[in-house]
Amino acid sequence: VLIFHCFTCKPSISKTHWSSQLWSVNAILENLPAVLQYLSGINNSMAVGLHAKLSRFSTVYLLLMFKTFLSFTENLHKYLQSETIDLAKAAEYKRAVCDTLKQMRTDEKATMLYDTVRTICAANQIPEPCIATRQRQKQKRMEVYVVDSSCGAVSDLSDAEKLKRNLFLPCLDKMVSKMEQHFSSHNGQILRGVQACNPGSDSFLCEEHLRGLADHYIVGLKSEEVLVAKNYLAHKKESLPIKDIQCISLTIPVNSCHCERSFSVLRRLHTFLRYTMGQEKLHHLAVLSVEREELCKLSQILSSFISIYTDCLKTC
Repeated sequence: VLIFHCFTCKPSISKTHWSSQLWSVNAILENLPAVLQYLSGINNSMAVGLHAKLSRFSTVYLLLMFKTFLSFTENLHKYLQSETIDLAKAAEYKRAVCDTLKQMRTDEKATMLYDTVRTICAANQIPEPCIATRQRQKQKRMEVYVVDSSCGAVSDLSDAEKLKRNLFLPCLDKMVSKMEQHFSSHNGQILRGVQACNPGSDSFLCEEHLRGLADHYIVGLKSEEVLVAKNYLAHKKESLPIKDIQCISLTIPVNSCHCERSFSVLRRLHTFLRYTMGQEKLHHLAVLSVEREELCKLSQILSSFISIYTDCLKTC
């Protein structure tokens, strides 16, 4: 997100949202060679600092790690923002995402991630961190004593193990805990109860789902009332004469709108012809005007002939 802030390419969503972070991470990883090459040619202090940070093995590890984690939560984020969301299914969706993240907490997944980072770093000439091979020597003065703490030779952890313990596992556990905190089992019951109040839901007026919502807000829910409400609403769905009258009354404004739209189109057509009129169109209009005068003369001759003929008939 920092590099997009520097080059005025910030995402449209707040950078604290997971979807925005995934967009930024994918953009950097897909264009990492070009970004490094571009930053290396700038003498600005900020560009030099960004180049130094992006050229670290741990930075690439973090980018790829967050890309992996946030890819699992992206679809859940989109589903929660959809207009036709089912709150009960959203809780199940969250549970499936949490289970998927928990399955990532294995040595095999961490090793696979580390190998992928090594491949990316090798392609971009990013060196791996140096592994210390020197071991601590046991002090001679401690040989005759028994101690309960490590004070002698200790085998150093590999770089992959350090990254797994310091970055991979803490970030994974933090994401799972955050999701479980926002979507607890208690909140899931309330969400299912709210969804049961939606007439468009498949679980509409489901007594089992409504019970959790009623117990939370200390509302006395009776099974008889739920059954009566179901039957009443089912009867209201039947086609009645008043429903036909309502449909007719609702379509009258629509027909008026259609007429108004046709008049509006005619006005636009008249304006278009007036502003796009050229010499050729003027010539044709002039010809029409001449023909109109000739037609007027013919009509006058016919009317005079008819008047004379009628006068002759009267005299006869």
